[in-house]
Amino acid sequence: MHITGMSIQAGRPPFPDGLGFKFDKHVNVFAGPNASGKSSLLRMLGMPVHDGGRHGGNDVFQYICQYALSTSEDWPMDRLDQHECAHRWAEIPWVQIPATRLSLPWSESGHFSNPPNLSGTDATLAGIFRHGYDRDVFDGNLAEEALQLLASEAVETTDKEGIADRIRRKGMAVGEFNLNKAVDISYRCAKQITSEVVTGAEPSNLVTGGGDFAHDVVIKYPDVRIGMAVDVVDGDSVSANYLSSGTQSSLLWIRFLALQMLHHYYFEDGWENRSAILLIDEIENHLHPTWQRRVIPALLEHFPGLQIFATTHSPFVVAGLKAGQVHMLKRDENGVVRASTNEQDIIGWTTDEILRTFMGVDEPTDQLTIDRAQRLRELRGKDSLTDEETAEMEELRRRVNADFLSSVTPLGRERERLGDMMLDFLRSRQSELSQDGDQR
Repeated sequence: MHITGMSIQAGRPPFPDGLGFKFDKHVNVFAGPNASGKSSLLRMLGMPVHDGGRHGGNDVFQYICQYALSTSEDWPMDRLDQHECAHRWAEIPWVQIPATRLSLPWSESGHFSNPPNLSGTDATLAGIFRHGYDRDVFDGNLAEEALQLLASEAVETTDKEGIADRIRRKGMAVGEFNLNKAVDISYRCAKQITSEVVTGAEPSNLVTGGGDFAHDVVIKYPDVRIGMAVDVVDGDSVSANYLSSGTQSSLLWIRFLALQMLHHYYFEDGWENRSAILLIDEIENHLHPTWQRRVIPALLEHFPGLQIFATTHSPFVVAGLKAGQVHMLKRDENGVVRASTNEQDIIGWTTDEILRTFMGVDEPTDQLTIDRAQRLRELRGKDSLTDEETAEMEELRRRVNADFLSSVTPLGRERERLGDMMLDFLRSRQSELSQDGDQR
């Protein structure tokens, strides 16, 4: 079950001329400059499950006549009458992770306090899992808050497979077993991304609350107050709130994804392979480029039924994606946003090629070098140069070549050097060539 396409009606900002997309079953990355509508597309994709709206024909969701989503044939539907069907959007979990991701703060208490957005209220799983749509911040506390609530709910979940299943699962009910599995899968997925730092076989979770399950599966350390304890590269076991932002963020938002899927599918076996929609803004946030290129492959390996919709400014996220998985947004001279989709696999491409093709970065270098190169091109384009301009061009050529503007490879630099030599040769022969032309 997946979203197959999206059409936006003309007149809807920031897409006054409308847009149309055909979506890949697994990966869809929106790339483009700031204010080109990438985040707006994610919010629009999340509206069916959160805001309701008007439903169109057999495989279309239409929101107030502004845009429509089409879905695969196996998407759950309710027939309203002989001519119209309505999607059952809530049948599939939708997980939204905003661009701003906060990690775990230090706490003086051994108990979790409600995240700021839930302060003064009794947190519920429904409220926590709606968080990403309502707010522009993902608070890492939400994942730990959800784990606490799910620990109690897992014990109360009816064991559909009976006593035999409890014995097979070493005394655990199905719900308890699969909650442990959710923690483990999300941890292994995050570890695959952050393998240079996180090394332990499993995290030691610090869950507070009653129930035999919570006491049995949780290891509590008096000197660790909040979050999870993980083994890191130097062999120590530390609390997650001491780790880097990139490591914490990966551990927590992927856990949030797993817990929401688990809860949606009622703790049933195989929940990790079921369909889910992930809407994540700036998927590369807080991550080193080496980690950025691992995120999507790791997610698909551990959650094979996931359909990812992500925005990015990183060439390392785009690298390795297949045809039809990157949707490029560009503003024209009038500010109108246009869209196109890659028609070939992006395998073996350099970062420069990706930056120029998908990110609209014509000169992937520093601004000073760009200014020098622009001036060098202006001088080269002149029919004749003054002595001062000739000296300036020679100095710019030296500086630009030293900065490796044309290419980061020796071959590219050699091409520019040979090009300069040819230009000098042609200029030295200019008068002679003109005379040859007159003789003919």
